[in-house]
Amino acid sequence: TVLQAPVYMPHVVRSQNFNAVIHAEAPASTVALRDLTVDGAGRGRVGTRFTGIMFERAGGAIERIEVTNLHETPISASQSGIGVYSFSETEDNLNLFVDDLVVTNFQKSGYMCFGRGCLQDVRNTVVDASGLYSDSVQNGFEMLNGSSGSLTNCTSRQAWYDGYPYDQATSCGFLIYYGEAWTFEGCFADQNQAGIYSIATDVDLRDVTVVSYPSPLNYNYGVVTTGPAGPPALLGSGLPDFAGGDDLGKPRALMERGYAKATELATVVTLDNCTLTGIQSSNVFGLVA
Repeated sequence: TVLQAPVYMPHVVRSQNFNAVIHAEAPASTVALRDLTVDGAGRGRVGTRFTGIMFERAGGAIERIEVTNLHETPISASQSGIGVYSFSETEDNLNLFVDDLVVTNFQKSGYMCFGRGCLQDVRNTVVDASGLYSDSVQNGFEMLNGSSGSLTNCTSRQAWYDGYPYDQATSCGFLIYYGEAWTFEGCFADQNQAGIYSIATDVDLRDVTVVSYPSPLNYNYGVVTTGPAGPPALLGSGLPDFAGGDDLGKPRALMERGYAKATELATVVTLDNCTLTGIQSSNVFGLVA
């Protein structure tokens, strides 16, 4: 079964105008999607954040799903083109189970989750950026602002950025930004500019493999961990705190736009039986902490 985006989708949600091919929302608490292909057909509308599947304050399951062609035509640098987006608020108390998901040809992010209210269990998911490049500073997975959960046997492939027009930005295979706690087991960061980039989040990496992007790029890292900021720090989000997720700005690593409030969370990162492989270049670093 293929569900293709229509030529025009008028329905948008939240202040950032998320515009989803499939949109599940409260009061539904458990929504199951299985055995589908969601094809955005490159029909992202200017002024919206074009999304394949959006779970807005809803939990449930996403199983055996392919999401593809989430971009504008022509491809632009706007923060649009998200494969799957899970949004929650602190009080929601939800769970989302994801298994056998494949996301390709996306303009901004393959898999994004945001907020404290939905525990994520993501397994056997492949996000592949190799088929489409954009100047939006692509990230494979984005686990943002209060989110928590586990990724098991997940792969992010070839998210990279050429440094123009934002010369202080880097694309990430896995970006964890002011989350609570995340566990990675058996995951593969395959030829991304930055393999795993964790900001102010407790992360447990087990049996993880990171292979560097094959050409030297600025901010070409295997694993990066940074602690909480002291005074407000330039970390790439306009969000003032975990709550009020509607105010999320443009989540990017190493961007000089916006301020992120200091968090009380400790930052503990453990690596157990991990392999980091790079190339011989002065721009390439295995572990940065």
